[in-house]
Amino acid sequence: MRRKIIFPCTQYPHLANELMTGICHALQLRKEVLILGRNSKEVACARQVICHLFCSFSDLSFSQIGALIGRSRPAVHYNNSEAIKHLQTKDELFVNYWLKSIRSIMKSIDELPVEMFENKQYIRRK
Repeated sequence: MRRKIIFPCTQYPHLANELMTGICHALQLRKEVLILGRNSKEVACARQVICHLFCSFSDLSFSQIGALIGRSRPAVHYNNSEAIKHLQTKDELFVNYWLKSIRSIMKSIDELPVEMFENKQYIRRK
């Protein structure tokens, strides 16, 4: 799968934390719960959504995403592959979390600095 880089997180390190905070807020989940390792179905699903969003739309590597969510590189790879399966099977909880996360990101994207998108590699969506 080819990645569409929308969020240049390696160039703007604070962006990844801001996005993750926004997603956690949209999912009504504390960031600490996500990082500390509680594995209820809701927390695991949220972690999969976050992994898939960052894998698909940011320029972060698996190990950088893992550091962001307190997981190893193989765990990020696993969460991303599980997220793809959930999207294909249209798992109700996952799709609900996915849509909430996308809405949260789309609301906050206009607040990002314009200079992030001057490089043609990055896409600014309206």
